[in-house]
Amino acid sequence: MYKRDVLEDGMRVVTEMMDSVKSISLGIWVNVGSRDESAETHGISHLIEHMVFKGTEKRSTKDIALTIDALGGSADAFTSKESTCYYVKFLDKDIETALDLLLDILNNSKFDEAELKKEKNVIEEEIKTFNDSPDEFVFELFFNALYPGHPMAKSILGTKESIRSMDRKSILTYINKQYTLDRIIVAAAGNVDHNYLVSLVKDRFNFSKNGKGRSKEKFAKQKKFNLSEKKGISQAHVMVGLRIFPYADSRRYALLVLNELVGGGMSSRLFQRVREREGVVYTIYSFAGLYEDTGVFGIYFATDPKKSRKSLGMIYDEISKFHKDGITEKELTNAKSHLLGNLMLSLESTSSRMIRLAKEEMYLKRHISLDETISAIENVKKDDVLHLGCEILKVEDFSSSIVRPSKGIKKFF
Repeated sequence: MYKRDVLEDGMRVVTEMMDSVKSISLGIWVNVGSRDESAETHGISHLIEHMVFKGTEKRSTKDIALTIDALGGSADAFTSKESTCYYVKFLDKDIETALDLLLDILNNSKFDEAELKKEKNVIEEEIKTFNDSPDEFVFELFFNALYPGHPMAKSILGTKESIRSMDRKSILTYINKQYTLDRIIVAAAGNVDHNYLVSLVKDRFNFSKNGKGRSKEKFAKQKKFNLSEKKGISQAHVMVGLRIFPYADSRRYALLVLNELVGGGMSSRLFQRVREREGVVYTIYSFAGLYEDTGVFGIYFATDPKKSRKSLGMIYDEISKFHKDGITEKELTNAKSHLLGNLMLSLESTSSRMIRLAKEEMYLKRHISLDETISAIENVKKDDVLHLGCEILKVEDFSSSIVRPSKGIKKFF
């Protein structure tokens, strides 16, 4: 059972009762991410996410770890382009302890300068790891191609220079400005009493009531950009795609089906053609990412540099076949079955349900029930997928990014 409350200070609490389990996944979400940062604060959302676990007025770093271990569960945090989430998974009997921990690290973190210095070193190593991972780095290039000069292009990690320039004062200033109660969502799924949770969080945050919210820079007209970077690697990592619609668009269900058909699974057209039949890649898939006011559709593959143009040609050939021949009813049925199966399996997890609750609240301000979701997917018609595919599968509009070996590709784009 789903419940929602908007408190007087603007903070939202959303829960889903799962009385078949004895655990709870609880997340405190802040609708703030890398797209909210300036050049001077680039990477600060992610840095704050790290630093809140480095000690509070009443808990040391070790005390925080001991509290988490004593819960018998787990605690972590993550940052994205539009949100930061701090979450704990625990047994339902420990809700007060778990929530006290989350509130403590968010309200009372010391942001000690010595700890900050150490954590900057940790993030520098994380940046190095990211830069040494071409399958991840190519995503950053891709967003730079799609959103040149826009905050959406910013990496979550920041840069070595921007991270080094930050101090305790800049962190506190950023929190005071961005961490406001109207941007806080408390989401929980599991054996949770909604009203009791509301009573535990009410008036417990030390944040300002209202802020200015997200400053939305206009998106430049979409143009085709090709970005390339050389690395000391043996494979070419390639991504092609374009900007699409935001999360709240009703076409997202048709998009799920389209993505499944194109490259979302082992039976998809791209996987079957490029990997199974032709054997020129190990990894290939398509993906869709939807945000507050924009979205992304892309196709990724990695292969020997000498096979990269051939692989891309096969991808474009399959897209051409889609435009020419459409899809069969059997393909449509199989794609829906796979989507619904994955959905049902994922919702056995309290963590997955908690994340789903928070994202729906963040982007839609309402809950989409399981029955409604199933019905929406089942009601996607062949024409819905065809029309959407004709709209977004336009290779002439695709931007591209490639991370390639220093030698081996003389010309790609």
